[in-house]
Amino acid sequence: MSKRVIKIGGSNLKSKDDLSKIIEVVRAYNEPLVIVVSAWYGLTDRLKETIAKATDDRAVIEELSDYLTTLKRDIIHQYIDLPKKREQAVNQIKVRIDELAKYLKGVHYLGEAPDFTEDMVMSFGERLSASLIVSVLSAAGIACEKVTPEEMGLITDGRFGNARIDFERAVPLVKKRLNNNLTNVVPGFYGVSRDNGRVTLLGRGGSDYTAAAIARCINAPSLDTWKDVSGFLSADPRIIENPRLLKHLTYREAAELSYFGAKILHPMTVEPLVEKNIPVRIFSINEICSVNDAPSIIRNDPEEATGQLKSVTYTNDIALLKMSGPGIGINPGIINKITLAFNDADINIKSIFTSQTSINFMLAKENLQQGEQLVTSLGLPSIQQITIVDDISLVALVGEGVTEDQHINNRVLQAFISRDIALRLVSIGASSAAAYFIVETADCEPAIQAIHSDILADDTTTNGAVKRGAVLQMV
Repeated sequence: MSKRVIKIGGSNLKSKDDLSKIIEVVRAYNEPLVIVVSAWYGLTDRLKETIAKATDDRAVIEELSDYLTTLKRDIIHQYIDLPKKREQAVNQIKVRIDELAKYLKGVHYLGEAPDFTEDMVMSFGERLSASLIVSVLSAAGIACEKVTPEEMGLITDGRFGNARIDFERAVPLVKKRLNNNLTNVVPGFYGVSRDNGRVTLLGRGGSDYTAAAIARCINAPSLDTWKDVSGFLSADPRIIENPRLLKHLTYREAAELSYFGAKILHPMTVEPLVEKNIPVRIFSINEICSVNDAPSIIRNDPEEATGQLKSVTYTNDIALLKMSGPGIGINPGIINKITLAFNDADINIKSIFTSQTSINFMLAKENLQQGEQLVTSLGLPSIQQITIVDDISLVALVGEGVTEDQHINNRVLQAFISRDIALRLVSIGASSAAAYFIVETADCEPAIQAIHSDILADDTTTNGAVKRGAVLQMV
């Protein structure tokens, strides 16, 4: 049977005492594992900040090296008693820190950080975590080894900063390398390019994606992710008091919640797992009981009834770039030209809403100004006016089949009307697992409270039918 893959996130690497919890988790399985680790909490941001400053200030390199040396040395001294093993672990960490400093000095001398250098530097957070955890687990009597993505052949498409795994090439290599009786500790967040073997990052939060990719490569019985919470909730606890823990989600439901900011999983985590229906089991590292009974599980279950609203989520990080003109609906190619320009500029389009006289691109707020400049530069004669709408939030209802339940969507509209919450736009049918309601940002929290109070709190839903793909535009 293939090894189980477990993921240890940065939220569980905040203090020296957290390592004792990780030892307890690994021992609870009583079997060889593949452990994918994130960087120490806050280190990824510090590495990015150091890259930016190192171009002009060499002193920040020494400051980072001193910080890392002290942090790792203190942990090693706390968990490793034998002087020889302790010295060996300290020296291994020192080699990695010196290597990191060398790359940062290169950034300083160049005055810039090329893509391949930035990806290499950013990977050191996970590399250092893997080296440290192997030393600590070994001292605790757990037979383990560090295996890097380079060693196992975790091949990517070669795109710097946001690569994807090339499974056709990676599967046989990863499966062969991890086929042993040891627990393998793997630094997450990066793979290696199929073109030249250079390090390529898998996107921010990509250690979850690393774990999912490895689980697919070795056909793991599950991907177990250990967090400081037990799983997804029916709503944000900062807005709703005592929201429910969701014991089961489909892959699509989990992906929707992740895209809207739920920090349980990276949005791309479920993608590699769907084809083989490998379950994601979510555990809280603060409640280590049985590893056989997960508080929350993500997988597709054909026997589960659809049409059940499970969670209401939201994001304030959206804005609309609205292009208007009487000829927009009859002139072909407008959307294609704009999307090509956005693609070349690495601007992600979250959604597109159209009518005969307007096109609305939903973007992240940080991309709004650049998007407006690009559209203006295209000089499209059909576009007579460009309007920015940035005082809006997106509220999403998540649940498989929720868009087909007329009862649920009618109750949402009734809840909004009764509280005088104005809808700016509604999209139903684009996803079978989510319905989107755009409201003014000032109404975002009241909208979430209304939905949770009127629909989720009583947990009564009925199956119905609503026309698929319907979009009501009110902007």
